[in-house]
Amino acid sequence: NNKLEELERAWREAVGRETASRTRVQGVKNGQLVVLVTSSALAQELTVYYKRDLIGRLREQAKVTITDLRCKVVGTLDGTPGESATAAPETAPDRPRTRSR
Repeated sequence: NNKLEELERAWREAVGRETASRTRVQGVKNGQLVVLVTSSALAQELTVYYKRDLIGRLREQAKVTITDLRCKVVGTLDGTPGESATAAPETAPDRPRTRSR
C-alpha cells in the first residue's frame, strides 16, 4: 500500500488542506482514481472544474497512471487517516435537536 500512501499524500498536496479534510482517496482501478467526498457540490467542483489539472498533478507527483477522476459521495468520512473526527457534509442543514420522551 506504499503506492496508495504516496497517492494520498499527493492528493492532499494537490487539493489543499480544506478540500483534503473533506475527501479521501479510495484507490485507482483501471486508471480511474476513486475519491470519497462529503458532498455532491464538492464532487461536481472536483470533476467539472479541476479534474484535468488534478490528474496532471497526481500523475507527476505520485508517478501513477491516472486517466480519469471519479468522486463517490459518502456524506461522512469515518476513519480518515491521521484523523479520528468525522467530516460532516458541508451542505447538510443544521437540524434541531428533539427531546426523547
